[in-house]
Amino acid sequence: MSVLPQSVSDPSGPGPLDRLFGYCNTQQVREYLPEKRSIRIHGHSTTVRLERAFWTVLDEMAREEGVTVAALVTRIHDHCLSSNDKNLASCLRVVCLKYINLGAQNWGAGKDNKGRKTMSVTVLDVKGLNCPLPILRTKKAIKDVAVDNVLQVLATDPGSVKDMEAFCRQTGNELLGWKDDGGTYVFDIKRKG
Repeated sequence: MSVLPQSVSDPSGPGPLDRLFGYCNTQQVREYLPEKRSIRIHGHSTTVRLERAFWTVLDEMAREEGVTVAALVTRIHDHCLSSNDKNLASCLRVVCLKYINLGAQNWGAGKDNKGRKTMSVTVLDVKGLNCPLPILRTKKAIKDVAVDNVLQVLATDPGSVKDMEAFCRQTGNELLGWKDDGGTYVFDIKRKG
């Protein structure tokens, strides 16, 4: 799960839970649903049932480690045997939470838990402006955002939704998602090279 850091002055809410819920959209409802996967651990087949959100984190961890999810789960299984030999799902959940926590602690430093550069978010407030000003300001601001970092645009013009989608298609930038936060449209745009 790729979680985007935001500044403390984020208007979508004062606390971390408000900011977290701010990134949820209708497509992310499936993250709460349990999913079963069959995995072989040291030649023995087992079924692990976790919420989809945890599988998303495990998928990301496996990519980062350069291994399959099965190999990652086996490694976690072996590591957790000494502390909790009866509940693999519990061990996987705890490791996922620790992984996310390490990433969150390193956002401010601009590094992930392996010392690599992380994504940063730049906020552009164009509330109160009407077409074409939100797009023109977005076009100008995205030039100052580093490749693979995010420009978060706050707009109040309802036409911004179609405009931002078209802007991203035309420029090759990636619209990570958008939401309507009580009349303020929040767009997360990842700059592409």
